[in-house]
Amino acid sequence: MPALEKQQGHDAEHHFLLHEWIKNFTGATQVDVEGSTQTKTDIITDTGVRFSHKFPSPRNTQVHLPTLQSFNAKFNLPQDVYDNLEMFLGTFNTDKVLEWQEKLGITLSATELRKRRVHINHLPEFGCVLEYFNKITKDKSLLRYLLQQLRDEDPVKYLIWTSKKQGWSHLVDLESYIDWLSKNAEWEASKGATTIFVKDKTWTGKRARRLLYMQQKGSGKGDYHAPMFHLYCNWPEQFILEKQTNFWLT
Repeated sequence: MPALEKQQGHDAEHHFLLHEWIKNFTGATQVDVEGSTQTKTDIITDTGVRFSHKFPSPRNTQVHLPTLQSFNAKFNLPQDVYDNLEMFLGTFNTDKVLEWQEKLGITLSATELRKRRVHINHLPEFGCVLEYFNKITKDKSLLRYLLQQLRDEDPVKYLIWTSKKQGWSHLVDLESYIDWLSKNAEWEASKGATTIFVKDKTWTGKRARRLLYMQQKGSGKGDYHAPMFHLYCNWPEQFILEKQTNFWLT
């Protein structure tokens, strides 16, 4: 996430309009901003109610960017899942990519070779990744990790999503939404074979409504080749507890 967007997000967390809304909603007299990469909590009330606040321009935003190693440490990935994720996310080591190509018995595309990764259409056993993601989604462990708590802390109870450019905001019952996701979410591969995602199977519109997706981080150093998770604001209406319009935090 660019530095300007991060700063705008941090500034929004301190905005008096947001704090007054939270106090009116919870009955709290004071709120504090957490604002750390070590927690999913952005704002906490003096009564201990935890909120996560998202402040994106589009309808999706990054919610977590672990390394493959830390993700593996958290979820103890089976070896076949780890191996397929590693090839999907890629490596800095060109020789390793060529070893994967030989092992799979395929010819990687110019894009795959340039990005030093393997697309899903060249990974015949990638279904194991989708199956495992479904497993840790159904038991809520992945959802809690992405949206509620990273470490030994109380989980986030509510999510507030504020549209930076359109000035509307939703206050979402996060626990109920996670419960619904755990029962309805099913991970699948994109047609382009470069991402995996969850869509709303109850949606009857012409275009699919994505809820979550994961892709390879596409640029930079250090955490490049890491799994980058995004959340969409496409939750069903039933999980929106309150709404705001003309709600500008800049």
